[in-house]
Amino acid sequence: MKTERRDTADWKVRALAAEQKNETLQAENLRQSKAINKHCVVTLGKGAEDFKKQKTDVSKRSLDTYVAALKDLQTYLGSVKLNVSYENIQKMPKSEAAKRAHEVGGMLKIAELRGKQIDDFLSARIDKKKLSSVTEKRKAALKRELSVAYHFWVRRYELTHNAFEHTQLLTGHKATAPDSREMIRTVGDLKLLLWALGEESEHALYWKTFVATAALTGADLSTLFDLKPQDVLFEEPARFIMCRNKTGKQRDTPIERTILLPLITSYSQGIEQSQPFLFPSVLGTGSRARTLTAPGQWSGPSAFGDAWKRISARCAARIKSEHKVSDAETAYCLLGPRAWRRSAVTFMNGAGCLPGQVARWIGHSVSIQDRHYLGRMERNELVFEPGQHH
Repeated sequence: MKTERRDTADWKVRALAAEQKNETLQAENLRQSKAINKHCVVTLGKGAEDFKKQKTDVSKRSLDTYVAALKDLQTYLGSVKLNVSYENIQKMPKSEAAKRAHEVGGMLKIAELRGKQIDDFLSARIDKKKLSSVTEKRKAALKRELSVAYHFWVRRYELTHNAFEHTQLLTGHKATAPDSREMIRTVGDLKLLLWALGEESEHALYWKTFVATAALTGADLSTLFDLKPQDVLFEEPARFIMCRNKTGKQRDTPIERTILLPLITSYSQGIEQSQPFLFPSVLGTGSRARTLTAPGQWSGPSAFGDAWKRISARCAARIKSEHKVSDAETAYCLLGPRAWRRSAVTFMNGAGCLPGQVARWIGHSVSIQDRHYLGRMERNELVFEPGQHH
């Protein structure tokens, strides 16, 4: 095959244009990243105090380990803010510089914590005895210890972004293998779950459409909670569902035509187009006034998770009784939104959609898909685009 010389004027122009486009995209990603979790004003210091007071099943020794790792991260972030050598602070942890760095780090907002800062912290850690960088094994342990606190914050403060999902892999520590990622693995399993949801005595069509939308568009909970009836477009040839991600930027995701389109059509015909949300909360308005969410909307992931646990347990029991299968064979019924997102990525790729196109629909890069979302692909007959051929 003929290859183009890289010293020609045309090639240099295209290379420069590609580089400028990449810089623009990076700047836009940074802008969007800063807008995430803008409702959360909790500082690292306050978050650390809440974490230490939590009622947990872990032992006190384990909790102390998590708190120590969190304290180190807080000190590191403060040292960066003050432009003080973190290496010297590690050698003299009780110095005035260490105390000042810890105080400054505690004033930073949890919502401002980014994956790169965690990566930089792990790289800056040294072994106090050998005065050299800690081993990759210890870095992995530190990362796990920190993630416990951050996952607590995600639940406690209703965060929509987890910085640990955007950290780099450590040398010798591979990403989760596709075969072990939790998800609904086959279209047959998804259809069986939707059948079980259809047997619910209340809100059957609601739950069927909600789960099908999540598992076939990859939209996260915050996007699903914000969807409005007018965000679903039925005109040909688009037939897209308008998904707004966590940053407020709009992206168009196709409505899958064999499963999702009939469901969303039937569901949309049965609701008022003037209602504020496509998927309002089924729990009612509650007794307390809303501060972060609008009336009628789900109050957050915790409220949704509690409701889904009850629904999914009944579905698993229903399938187990009807089809005489084991608990392990119905485990996919108990999975939640993160697993549905992985399912969507896998189904789209299995249907023959291009990885780059799937990345635009989902809102992640192709590399992030491969590392965190894509499961073992099996060819399926789902149709995500008009004229799609298998």
